[in-house]
Amino acid sequence: MVTAASPRTPYRAVLAVPEAKLLIGAMAPVRLGYAMAGLAMVLLIRDRTGSFSLAGLGLGLFSFAAAVLGPLRGHLVDTLGQTKPLSFYLPVFCCSFGLLPLARAPWLLMTLCTISGAMSPPLLASSRALWRPIVGADLLRPAYAVDAVSMQVSAVLGPAAAAALVAVAGGPAAIWCVTALVAIGGALFVAIPASRRWRGDPAAGGFRGA
Repeated sequence: MVTAASPRTPYRAVLAVPEAKLLIGAMAPVRLGYAMAGLAMVLLIRDRTGSFSLAGLGLGLFSFAAAVLGPLRGHLVDTLGQTKPLSFYLPVFCCSFGLLPLARAPWLLMTLCTISGAMSPPLLASSRALWRPIVGADLLRPAYAVDAVSMQVSAVLGPAAAAALVAVAGGPAAIWCVTALVAIGGALFVAIPASRRWRGDPAAGGFRGA
């Protein structure tokens, strides 16, 4: 952990911390996958059912389930640490989301969307919780700035990448690309030593949605 400011620019100092590089590298595919997921889901369901209404419903169920159960996921991370909850949520999410292209019936598509949203791994908030133990208080603000830039870049590239994949290879390819990105990035994240060491304070924050 960095405990004193470096003579280099603060952003270069952040990038010079070994675990910061691991965190950025692990979260890059996760953020891209999350940014692709919504459009990939909508286009796949529209192709399967011929209905944008059902496609919108699927996305709505995904988002609603993710939002409603977000506090519970955060509470589990606060209580148990990051490793155990993420090791559960990651495979369940990847299985349910990855099965979407194999579903034909609208009810099954909606069910998988709901499960995927409910089981979305809380990787984004979990990653932000690691910056302080990784870089220390002196570099926390530039670390958050680097984190924000990464999120913004992913938000721009994700939908474009999803649309391009659907156009070139079809909806299933985009869904499976999202699944692979989240699986790879999530596995790398869980392996980061700082993530394995991290412990929350459930008494202080309660259901924080970490």
